[in-house]
Amino acid sequence: MTNCQIRFLETTDIHNHSVMLSPAQSKGFFQDFNDFNGIGFAPNPIIGQLDSNVWSVKGLSDGDLDFGEMGTTGDFAREVSSGGVSSGGVYAFEFSTGDRI
Repeated sequence: MTNCQIRFLETTDIHNHSVMLSPAQSKGFFQDFNDFNGIGFAPNPIIGQLDSNVWSVKGLSDGDLDFGEMGTTGDFAREVSSGGVSSGGVYAFEFSTGDRI
């Protein structure tokens, strides 16, 4: 498993909604970002999206995304980048093949 650090612009908060975990999972929340392609948030996500029932986003220029809402364009879906971005938003960063956050 690759450890990663996620950083956000100073005015942006991304929140993880509390989820019910089984005793085997109760050591903390785990999100595998390898299938995340930065194509947004949805309550019933397709591959490449994050589940908006679990994540909310506050403080982007395109507005806020509350739990359960759809956000598949603009700041909510900046797609895959290898770094060096200059626009705010939610990206999937891939620094080497298979190493995506």
